[in-house]
Amino acid sequence: LNALLNEFFYARIFLLLKHCSINIETLEKNILKNTVVRTLDANTTTNFIDFFKNPLNIGYLKLLGKKELLETQDITVAPLEKLLKNSYSPYSHFPVAAIAVMKDGKEFYGVNVENASYGATICAERSAIVSAISKGYQKGDFKELYIMVDSDKVSTCCFLCRQVITELFDKDAEIICMSKNDETKFRVSELCPYPFDEEDLK
Repeated sequence: LNALLNEFFYARIFLLLKHCSINIETLEKNILKNTVVRTLDANTTTNFIDFFKNPLNIGYLKLLGKKELLETQDITVAPLEKLLKNSYSPYSHFPVAAIAVMKDGKEFYGVNVENASYGATICAERSAIVSAISKGYQKGDFKELYIMVDSDKVSTCCFLCRQVITELFDKDAEIICMSKNDETKFRVSELCPYPFDEEDLK
């Protein structure tokens, strides 16, 4: 019975998305990634499956019938957007948030903290990374790093942060640089192609 109900449920989603001109492959990809869905009429997020189980949401989709209705984003986006509000950036007015994800799934958050003595400023990336180290994690324990700027344009890490990333992350670890509207992914080896590391000190 449960299998039949699930089949009916996904068939209903398929027909609904076809009506709204939403790509089915995107739906499958997003379900597998456990994405969240944001309705454009309300700044709220919910699990993808739970969204479609709500008849009010389905009715709203049918009413608008627009592909643009759904904004599917990785589960990391919502906390990054919230984290941006914690940034202390009175001088640059350029909030940055970062989440360091460990290989065991643990996450550590960071924001940029500026200072009137500019050199004392702490970047969001390093804030998140050193938080993990302070909790006992070591070099090689880092899986990926998400960075979001409060801008329409994607920005990459400064070179101080790249140096710290090179020190602690595997060369094939992913660094995901995000704006409010876009993202660019790098491997550490791409972001730091000519690193200064422990090999240079031998």
